[in-house]
Amino acid sequence: MRIKSAIRAFEAVLGDTVLGVSTLGSRKGDYPEVGSVHDDSFWYESKSYYLNWLYLRPARLEAEDVVYDIGCGAGRLLFVAALCGVKRCVGLELSRRLSELARTNASKIRLPHPPIEIRQADASTEDYSEGTVFLFCNPFGAQTLETVLDQIRSSLMTNSRRIRMVYIHPENDHRKTFAKCDWLEQTGEQTFPGARGIPAMYFQTGPE
Repeated sequence: MRIKSAIRAFEAVLGDTVLGVSTLGSRKGDYPEVGSVHDDSFWYESKSYYLNWLYLRPARLEAEDVVYDIGCGAGRLLFVAALCGVKRCVGLELSRRLSELARTNASKIRLPHPPIEIRQADASTEDYSEGTVFLFCNPFGAQTLETVLDQIRSSLMTNSRRIRMVYIHPENDHRKTFAKCDWLEQTGEQTFPGARGIPAMYFQTGPE
């Protein structure tokens, strides 16, 4: 276990060094300094760079995609998405401290990347009308997730488009929330080597 933890820590440091950023490693961070509308936010804990890349692959990011990382923390998953050749990336983070760190990180990335915007915001009150890919890494409870999904669905009425979602580390109440969304089609669920059994669920817009 210690060897695996050391390898994960080394991979985090190596990835941060290559990009020129600081994403806090993979340990649990602090809760946001302020409460969300539904008061169900979780702490920041990013997966390794390599795992984030594996989780993103089934989403098949494209050149015209606008990617939203909902609960982006210090930005690691968002930065991996940015290096996949997309059009634009937006990170939403409730924590002031983490959103400031993510914004600083975004300004320091050494490799070519698209525009990256970091917003300090409550995910349940955001406008999602520009997004085509939505990323979640277990950022909050089912009540906020339900509100966010309602917001995304509403955005399809004003801007009809195909969207995809990646939900990493779903818990039972998250699964129940997605199961009620008949407008979303689950396209798969995968667990990757090194992920300690933590799966990702994949969705796309389905028939109304």
